[in-house]
Amino acid sequence: MRNIRDGNRISPKSAIPKGGAVTNSGDTIIIPAPGAGNCIALVTWSWWNKTNTETSVVLKSASIANIDNYISEKIGAGKLYTIPAGFKVQLAENEALALNLSAANAHGYFVLYQIYNIRSGGATD
Repeated sequence: MRNIRDGNRISPKSAIPKGGAVTNSGDTIIIPAPGAGNCIALVTWSWWNKTNTETSVVLKSASIANIDNYISEKIGAGKLYTIPAGFKVQLAENEALALNLSAANAHGYFVLYQIYNIRSGGATD
């Protein structure tokens, strides 16, 4: 994982919103691997518990065991994190993003991200 500062602002054209729900314990892929030569750059993420059961949540990838984590205590509890302007958390080339739940307790999530081309260093359109 790299924190990179590239000076580019996030544009509506290149930022991709993704939201949904995870209900299984263990790893669930929430953003698939972007393909050879590309990587995912995270801008912001959040998740929230949709049950009354305490659950440990970990945002991770294949090479990064813990990008972020939180214990969601009950319904509505969760976490929101936004990378400071001009910075991004960049995953390795062709690596998926997963949300890991300690138990099968439904959680909603939202991620704002970009796909970067490793060779050109720019966001793909």
